[in-house]
Amino acid sequence: MEGLYWPGQNVNTLGDWDSNSGYYLKVSDETILPIVGKIPDQSTLGLTNGWSLIPVISECDVDAEQLFNGFDLIIVKEVAGWRTYWPGFGINTLGQLEPGKAYFVLMGSEGEITFPECNGFKVGTSKNLTGFGNLLGLNSPWQLPKLTVSTHTIAISSNTINNSEIYTGDFIGAFDESGNCFGVGIWQGENTSITLFGNDPLTQEKDGFSENDFISLQAYNPETKEETDLVITWDQSLPQHNGTFSTNGLSAISELKLSATGIQFLNGNEVKIYPNPTTDKVFVKLPSATKTTISIFDMKGRLITRNQFTEMINEIDLSSYQKGIYIIEVKGETIIKTERLIKK
Repeated sequence: MEGLYWPGQNVNTLGDWDSNSGYYLKVSDETILPIVGKIPDQSTLGLTNGWSLIPVISECDVDAEQLFNGFDLIIVKEVAGWRTYWPGFGINTLGQLEPGKAYFVLMGSEGEITFPECNGFKVGTSKNLTGFGNLLGLNSPWQLPKLTVSTHTIAISSNTINNSEIYTGDFIGAFDESGNCFGVGIWQGENTSITLFGNDPLTQEKDGFSENDFISLQAYNPETKEETDLVITWDQSLPQHNGTFSTNGLSAISELKLSATGIQFLNGNEVKIYPNPTTDKVFVKLPSATKTTISIFDMKGRLITRNQFTEMINEIDLSSYQKGIYIIEVKGETIIKTERLIKK
């Protein structure tokens, strides 16, 4: 995956367009890209061990499972999309490879795939590429993430979900340290994956995870309107298992449950917790000076510290805490508030 054509900066290390190579493009607005030339005679494509960016050498949709059958495939995923074919986890939200698209492919060893003959293909067809618009077509409780090229895929098995309190139709969202939603999916009762989107370096605002950002997951029940933090145990057999974002990262959840602390409020809006994220200390401002218990838990629900305070503004020293995501719980006679706390 080398070469770049960037007309705005007068850079062209790409050279000629190769029909046996995959490309990804970024444009400032919707556009039509005419591809002119001879239909390739060769329909066989060599794949190396590791990641490749492949084209679809066909004018028909190609079944992903049949195309890679018998090969040491790890995963196929869309470029700037959420669909994947991950046979090791029984996940196939991709289904078909579409002409005009390129796909990221990860192989455990080299192989040579052959695209099947396209029956009844038409020369000079025009096709809108799907999957680059509204993510999943969901009415998400959170703002849908911007689809970017940099992605990290998390596998979730039905066995993992069945041992939790997540139900069919519930949403699962992935959030960065500042509470931005950069990945979302919906549980539909079968093995699935959630795609997390990375930051686009060509935009001024942060619109995705940065490398090594901590990942926190939440569940949302559309019937009860409840939003709850999830306690995650990462599968240690996968390459990325420390709960941070990595471009082309692959992770899996081996255990998942609702946080014991939950996210609940009783006059919680009257409590201010700042700064958040923080580096060494955090302040908890109460509506009045009253006896209050403040507890901090890790993301597995384990108690880290618990202290009682009587002041209106209370300071908590976090200098000895490791970087990561915690839950801070504030309890008083008329106040209950829990909030994610980020230690940088």
